[in-house]
Amino acid sequence: MQNTVQRRYDWTAILSLAVLSGLVYYSRSFYLLFPAPLQFLYGKTDTRHFLIGCGAALLIIVGIVVHRASDVPADLRSVALLEALTPAGLMAGLLVLNVGSRGRRTAMLFGAGAIVGIAALPSVLAFTRSDLFSLIVEQQVAVVEQALGAMTGEVSVEQMIPGGSEQFFRAVWLRMFAAGLTVMLGLNWMVGRRFAVGPRAVSLDRYWTPHWLPFVAATALLFAVIDATFGAVLFGVIGWNALGVAVAVFAVQGFSLLQHVVGKGGKKPVARAMLPLVLMLVLFVPFLSGLVLVGLPALGLVEHWKQRRRRPSS
Repeated sequence: MQNTVQRRYDWTAILSLAVLSGLVYYSRSFYLLFPAPLQFLYGKTDTRHFLIGCGAALLIIVGIVVHRASDVPADLRSVALLEALTPAGLMAGLLVLNVGSRGRRTAMLFGAGAIVGIAALPSVLAFTRSDLFSLIVEQQVAVVEQALGAMTGEVSVEQMIPGGSEQFFRAVWLRMFAAGLTVMLGLNWMVGRRFAVGPRAVSLDRYWTPHWLPFVAATALLFAVIDATFGAVLFGVIGWNALGVAVAVFAVQGFSLLQHVVGKGGKKPVARAMLPLVLMLVLFVPFLSGLVLVGLPALGLVEHWKQRRRRPSS
């Protein structure tokens, strides 16, 4: 009897979290947070239940994608249908992160990012070649020109960007989409794990970047330079996306060091708890946001070479 009740509870939890994941994806505003309920499911159960939940959530998301595709013009329908590949890639990446051991989590993040990037690439290529992308770029350029024109007089963004704004934004999108998705994947893993296991499960107090990360960042930077010099798009896609992930990981170590300094000796728990909120609010201040986005990775990189804390043996 107890096993039957437990089995019924498991299925109820799986379906409930799968539906919640689908609803988050349907919301549009927070759709990239849909893996968090699935990570919560993994933290509370096991790999088998997680895979079943992913399968159920993916069926719901595919239904949402197909429904949305029926409402768009025929020439954009294929672009809309390819959107389902990205959630599938994020789920596969989440599985890779969970399977990896604690000491190899950063390496697993890069592996998961590669999976997500490959899965999302067809959708990104189709989107950046569509008329919808051209329209979005045109609207954004108009907004930027209006804002700059109000400050400095008449301004033409097209004249400021060699090769035209559409080509520029297409190049940027291709070179940064996988990094953005990988960062969101890591965020979903942390949020879901924190709610499932507790705050200690994702504590960043003692986070250290692995010894090999600067070499990965240097190689990615070399690929980016080759892309900028010779126009090698494949090198650019790999290099810039890998560099973006490396910068984000260094930013995590920078944040870890700030937490350590603010709460040194365990005497300032309120200040430690307020630190993430303060940093998030600062991101909305134009000049200060730049300092945070540059300062945190720089702080993490500096501590990687010149340690202020004792690095753990494992």
